Amino acid sequence: MPKLYGNVDYRYYTDLPYQLLPASVFGGPAGIYKEAQFGTPHNLNANLTLDVPLYNPQAIGAITISKRAKELNQIQFQQTEEQVVFDVSNLYYNAQLVSNQIVFIKNGLSNSEKLLSNIQLLYSQQMAKGTDVDKIKLQQSQLNTQLSKTNAQYKQILNLLKLQLGITPTRPITIEETFSTSSEVVKYTSKPTSDILLFNTKELLLKSELKTLKLSHFPSFSLYGTYGTTGFGNYSGTNDFFKTYPIGFAGVKMSWMIFSGTTLEHKVFKREKR
Repeated sequence: MPKLYGNVDYRYYTDLPYQLLPASVFGGPAGIYKEAQFGTPHNLNANLTLDVPLYNPQAIGAITISKRAKELNQIQFQQTEEQVVFDVSNLYYNAQLVSNQIVFIKNGLSNSEKLLSNIQLLYSQQMAKGTDVDKIKLQQSQLNTQLSKTNAQYKQILNLLKLQLGITPTRPITIEETFSTSSEVVKYTSKPTSDILLFNTKELLLKSELKTLKLSHFPSFSLYGTYGTTGFGNYSGTNDFFKTYPIGFAGVKMSWMIFSGTTLEHKVFKREKR
């Protein structure tokens, strides 16, 4: 896109600049110069400058790099979204598994209570040993310990799930104990994963940066023009005045970096190593 600049420059010369005039202009001998001061103490320049780039390889490379960087950000956002979905799904299914484990342990405790009652009855009839009663009690104790650990694990999973969902820890959440199954045939399409897309985009980004650095050796061309006014003033003595004169021109400019002090070569070398 073209650029438009506004410039205002005011100068007051306490000492006017000197110019050397050849004496031969006034009929004097050649090789002799005479100093002279020209101009007025007050100088004012006000103009508008239009700069239209015709060809700029670095700008073209920068646009390509920006596009690659945008693609990279989109893939990273997609990757983060996939990771959040995976984490939430994983926590939810873990909560379902632990919930079913709790139900299984409670059923085991209920059965052990019935078994303990039967064994105690047999023991009172001297049809069972005391060690049999102790084994059932030990089994109950182990089940109670396992139930306590499983409940703590279930609570921890729920808190992590609430954290991933962005809800408060005090808000209740319901976990379905049954696993949903679908009889529909799922059709999968073959496509690269976000990790592969991320790697490929990073590679393209590095190649674009390397290409842009190499294009820095090429010249850039631009069309420019200026239109404004130039003012001269003098406020000393009887010859007081301030006069302005228009100025305008257009041209073509070429900018070419011939030598960069090996800085550019060093950057290209580092990119190629990567």
